[in-house]
Amino acid sequence: MVRIKDRIVSRYYATPRTYDVIVYQENSHYYAKSGAGDVEYRDTDAAKVIQYATNKVIEKGGGRILIRRGIYNAYSQVWIRSTIGRPVRLIIEGEGGATFIAEESATRIVFRTISLTNENRSTAIRVGYRYDDNGNEVAGWYSNGVKIGIRDLSIHCLDTRLRGLVIEGSSDRFDLVNMGVYSCSYGVVLRGMAEAGMGGRIVGSNLGGGYRDVSGISGAAIQIGDIVQGKVIANGVSNLLIDNTGMLNIGYPPQNRVLTSGDLKSLRPAALRLIQGGRITVINSHLHLGGWGWGYALHLWGSQRSITQPITTSAPPYPGGDVEVYGTNFEGGAPTNPDSSVANVDNVFVLQESDTGWITINESYFYGNGGVRMLSFSHRGRLRIINSRVYHLYGSVELAVRPNVRELVAGSGKIVDTEMFLLSGTVPSIDVGPICDNETCNVVYGTSPGSKSNPAILPTSQILYGNPLYYKLPAGTSVSAGINTYNAHHSYASVASRLPNFSIQVIQGTPELIYVGAVMDTTLPGFKLQFYAPASATTTNDVIIKIRIN
Repeated sequence: MVRIKDRIVSRYYATPRTYDVIVYQENSHYYAKSGAGDVEYRDTDAAKVIQYATNKVIEKGGGRILIRRGIYNAYSQVWIRSTIGRPVRLIIEGEGGATFIAEESATRIVFRTISLTNENRSTAIRVGYRYDDNGNEVAGWYSNGVKIGIRDLSIHCLDTRLRGLVIEGSSDRFDLVNMGVYSCSYGVVLRGMAEAGMGGRIVGSNLGGGYRDVSGISGAAIQIGDIVQGKVIANGVSNLLIDNTGMLNIGYPPQNRVLTSGDLKSLRPAALRLIQGGRITVINSHLHLGGWGWGYALHLWGSQRSITQPITTSAPPYPGGDVEVYGTNFEGGAPTNPDSSVANVDNVFVLQESDTGWITINESYFYGNGGVRMLSFSHRGRLRIINSRVYHLYGSVELAVRPNVRELVAGSGKIVDTEMFLLSGTVPSIDVGPICDNETCNVVYGTSPGSKSNPAILPTSQILYGNPLYYKLPAGTSVSAGINTYNAHHSYASVASRLPNFSIQVIQGTPELIYVGAVMDTTLPGFKLQFYAPASATTTNDVIIKIRIN
């Protein structure tokens, strides 16, 4: 007896999917044929053939296009917009795209040279029409919308100033599935959709970005909101799901390496950047920092201010958005060409500089290679890292601050149920205490002095970094009758703004000594630990002390 499941599967595969137009390649020409098999258009520019196919399907009220596997050389822009006075649904399918494949076994559209007059014209594939070339909203933009679905194809930019895919003003959902964008300034840009309640998803894709665009602004693999001719298009997308997707920030240096206030050309590249959006959810994905040593994995912008300018004025004009991240890897690459003449050229995992937006990162991993300098900057918005792990942040790392400001101010950062494995030489530039609960956050400094596995020997002579820090008075230490005092250097006791409230716990004691107290001494900086000995003696056990700044 045939099972119901077998009947369903056999019927699915027995019924091929129908297409309104099929695009294919033969020799040096590209063709568009109808679903019935009639060739209707051909050209040596693949973009013109794809443009013909999209125009035809839109004019009939929407439908489905198939682009057969192969390498399609494009010499002009593909602009997909409704011309019938109302939004339409259009699905474009290839035959494999998310994995970079050099052979002709997938659908690859290679944009070789197109207009570079402005951001709109220098976009490989543009969907919708809401903004003109100066970034101004056009009348009746809603009727130009296309409910777009693209799957199983890739876009390649031979000129890195080109943008890959821009979607704007769409009226409903969009779906990008198993899609690749390579060697472009921007992978995917979503803009001008908030009023329409726009939502969509990016699934199973590999997207790259970060090169400078035609205006000299460093791009992103995915950007919500946009910048056109120096005008910020703040409204992005209402709801976006990014699932099982790789986002690569190539890390190409911004045009103006000396970062100045309000200069958009000093904006650093990002894997995922929000100028403004609604709720962005990232699941089971990968944000990768490239090797140039510039830029961010996740950037909640929300401001035209320079990243080196302290936020001391009112809230920025763009509220940013809300980002929730689950089960995602953040990987940092080492700079291959750092510029020693410019401060803070290193890669940064998270930059939260929106006064009103928030970022929550759950059950995720941060892997820092040699060039990762910051886990995060934080401004007045909220940042939460929960049930995650931070590995291998190398020397001179700052844990969570704005540059040039050595403490976390006016923010509401919190690190919960997270283990941070920081190697020797790591320098958290703020007190971790206010943002990292001792009961739920374990900061491990490898085997460096002051770590749990390698307590610093009392009395200490060097300034130690970390919170908490561990100290040891070795067994065999000679003590005198009465009070014995030992210096415990601790960097967080050096600045009053670092909340000099502390707790001291005797992890392991010895019968010859009784701990009686500690006095903060900012001249060390650190503490003078005091023990009482009833009589002169030699200690028989190690004394282990844990100091935490609260």
